[in-house]
Amino acid sequence: MDIDGVEVLFPHQAYGIQVDYMKSIIHCCQQKVNGLLESPTGTGKTLCILCSSMAWIKTFEPIMRQSVVTDEEGVQQEIVVSDDSHIPRIVYSSRTHCQLSQCCQQLKRTHYKTERAVVIASREQLCLRPDVRSLSGTTHQSMKCSQLKKEGKCVYFQGFDQKVKSSQLLPEVDQYYASRDDNDCKVMDIEDLVDFGSRHTCCPYYGAREMARKASVVFTPYTYLLDPGIREANKMMGISLKNSVVVIDEGHHTEQSLEDCMSAVLTTQTLDASIKRIDLIVKMLETSEDKLLELFPNSSPDVQDVRQLGTCLRILRTHINRKFVSKPVSKPPTEALFELLNESGLGFPAIGKWIAILDDLCDIHVDTGTSSLSVEPVWCLKLMRDFFCKIYPKCMSASVGAKSLIAEDIHCLIITSGTLSPMESFNVEMDIKFNVKLQNNHIIGDNQLSIINICRSRDNMALNSLYRNRTESYYIALGQTLIEILRAVPKGVLVFFTCYEVLNNCTEIWKQNTNDNIWDKLNAVKEIFLETKCKHEFNDCFLKYKQKVDENQSSGAVFFGVFRGKLSEGMDLPDDYCRGVIMTGLPFPAVMDPKVKLKKQYLNNANTELTFDEWYGLQMKRALNQAIGRVVRHKDDFGVVILMDSRFPSYSDGLSKWIETFIEHNDNNQSPYYVTE
Repeated sequence: MDIDGVEVLFPHQAYGIQVDYMKSIIHCCQQKVNGLLESPTGTGKTLCILCSSMAWIKTFEPIMRQSVVTDEEGVQQEIVVSDDSHIPRIVYSSRTHCQLSQCCQQLKRTHYKTERAVVIASREQLCLRPDVRSLSGTTHQSMKCSQLKKEGKCVYFQGFDQKVKSSQLLPEVDQYYASRDDNDCKVMDIEDLVDFGSRHTCCPYYGAREMARKASVVFTPYTYLLDPGIREANKMMGISLKNSVVVIDEGHHTEQSLEDCMSAVLTTQTLDASIKRIDLIVKMLETSEDKLLELFPNSSPDVQDVRQLGTCLRILRTHINRKFVSKPVSKPPTEALFELLNESGLGFPAIGKWIAILDDLCDIHVDTGTSSLSVEPVWCLKLMRDFFCKIYPKCMSASVGAKSLIAEDIHCLIITSGTLSPMESFNVEMDIKFNVKLQNNHIIGDNQLSIINICRSRDNMALNSLYRNRTESYYIALGQTLIEILRAVPKGVLVFFTCYEVLNNCTEIWKQNTNDNIWDKLNAVKEIFLETKCKHEFNDCFLKYKQKVDENQSSGAVFFGVFRGKLSEGMDLPDDYCRGVIMTGLPFPAVMDPKVKLKKQYLNNANTELTFDEWYGLQMKRALNQAIGRVVRHKDDFGVVILMDSRFPSYSDGLSKWIETFIEHNDNNQSPYYVTE
């Protein structure tokens, strides 16, 4: 099909809203402008993005390769055909590795599968060594990997640099493509990379990064794109964002993700480990001047400075115990923190020197692999350095990270999601102009989704999740109402609570309430599964939930989770796995959360266009939008959304455009009768 002069090869007849979406993508690419594109889950966003952006590149590639050479008088002399460096590529980011794998599968379905595409993923996903992959945390995995490389003990990395230098890697990749059933497909997802690495005894983690240098499409998690430190590391490996069409999918979290990537956290565990590490380094440096020259052949830190840094950290540790642990802090958090750092000798201007010393100390293990320091990993010093680098420009504004991303000289930035609304805050918080904005409707019919507000329980108690209303009688009314709704909704149902505290309070009271037997009645209607904070426990629970729904004679299952948790983000639960979503309250952030308090302080003092109250409401609406989006995952799916909070009508303004269509405005929706009868 032809869209604004671009021939798009789409795998099937496109819907009208898909054409509108692809038209917006192509406009962003052609005009080099940024876009905010909202389209519900199930409308084929990923397919539209990949097909339209690749079609634009293929259409204009011959023109973009050409550069006109003129003489001194401006007269054209010749047309020079340039290499691939002038051709934009697609850098597609999403929240999880699972979502990126789904994107790869979508690309494999298209005509553009013949273009090189690869996923950049973590060691946890790609490393072939169980002793590295099983370690907790990316820092520990990175340190173990570095140690094995230095000692020449990783068979998958041996000879890797030589393969790259002699240009042997990509021919091996081409051989791998040719050996597959679909031998013209050049898309490498995580499974493909692991399979390639196993067959060719080649590291998939570093192999993917080398493949990315020549790829037309690079899939990457959020942090690899938004974190300046990771971007810089990728540049050193030849992976640049320059001239790239940057796509952020599931982009409703972009502002928060940018703030997080530009911020840092320092724990007492890190502080204690850093002190111990520095003591060990000082002891080694003092015993051998030769060792100092070996570690730092060009320039070395003064041993006295290293010792002084350790002293400053000890003072900081003492102050933390005295000022933060033993008694509450009366001053604003940021003021108290900077005062603490200054009193410890870690304020301006000395902080620059300490950061430079930490840089040197972090390199000791990496450069030498000395046994005397290998036992005590350097992760703590890296975290300490990152903290000092980031704490002074403490990030309360997404604009810091957004401008850092734009400064990479990208072609354009496209943020998309099923739930971007309200969109106004993106311009304000990111301080970037978005010339193209789209809010698509859904492709489903009016009879496939109902959004119903229940304001009162059957015994006429108001359902309102305000903190002051969270009494035992409220929790009991909530449980009794849930029982009635679960009896009416078939198969799988997701129930979202505002936070873990409310979830735990509900389950505890329902179990203890022997008069009404709420917990037993709930479990009798549908088997209950609970979301946990532990990743591995959640994955096991998620699998068991799906198995229960799949049972032929089963009445289904109910999964209790929290807004902004694993269940509400990125989990694909189509058809019977989610016939209903029930929300037990409005998901406002906790006002006493330190991050929320800091954000309030920042917005109140910064005189921005966005007030704290507006920001606070936006966070609630985004979480609400995202949870509602769980229920319909494709054009033939259907379900119901129940909002159990009497305040909802006052906050319905600002929900995604497609959601507003399905909200039922009916006087009968004051009680569960409306759902169950």
